[in-house]
Amino acid sequence: MSIGEGQKEYVREFKLTAFQAFAEQLLTESVANGQVERDARVRYRAYAWTSRPTSDAHVRAKVRRAALPLVPGRLDELMPRATSVGPLDDNDYPIFIDQHVLPQSVDASWKGVELEGGAWLIGNLHRQEEPPEIFAHIHTVLAARGVTSERDRLDLSHATYLDLQTQLERRRVRMGKVRELPLGFVHSHPFLPAELDGHADCRQCEQQQACSSTSAFLSARDAQFHAAVFGAAPYAAQMVWASLLVATSTCGCSVSTPSAFASGPTTS
Repeated sequence: MSIGEGQKEYVREFKLTAFQAFAEQLLTESVANGQVERDARVRYRAYAWTSRPTSDAHVRAKVRRAALPLVPGRLDELMPRATSVGPLDDNDYPIFIDQHVLPQSVDASWKGVELEGGAWLIGNLHRQEEPPEIFAHIHTVLAARGVTSERDRLDLSHATYLDLQTQLERRRVRMGKVRELPLGFVHSHPFLPAELDGHADCRQCEQQQACSSTSAFLSARDAQFHAAVFGAAPYAAQMVWASLLVATSTCGCSVSTPSAFASGPTTS
């Protein structure tokens, strides 16, 4: 935080330890409420914003974060080999996903038709100098472990984040992957949309004619989850493997294995 200008400027930087006592208080309450295990290891983030408008233009507050581990790169090295998903827009933030990532993300996140599953999408952020551009390259899938799931719900625990950090650290030390980042999250929707309205299958749903008969969508809870996990990472993507109603020659319909794919609003 700085006050004043020039030789009269006063600058003070607050370290994260300034919030340690408050974090310990919140952690104690979370343990008492059963939200966190007593022997859990917890990491916290501090965010700052203006609590009220100030009339003094010389008072400025700025949150300082570590620089992103950007890797030099050029779009023209990837574009000739890339296949677009959906319409392209010049305002899109480019995300390139290696071909093997998609089937691997299915294997890591699809837990059958009874439970949701999830996986981390790992890769690098690249910076192109001329013309200036930032783009992502997702090349690795890491299963999300330590989760609690139901058919229409997936919750991450402290063990999930610790396992992710452990895997990333091993990749840095053993494989030299020092600039990798979690660039997104993929999870499954092993249900059909009619089930959310209490129907056994889509044939009994009154919205069948107007529905795409697939759970390839991001729910409001999915959006909240993404904001909570990647709130300080606007470059991160969210993706879904979903169920799809397909026609058969015997019973007229069935629930397929994951065959529909939806991407979050930050992807292209």
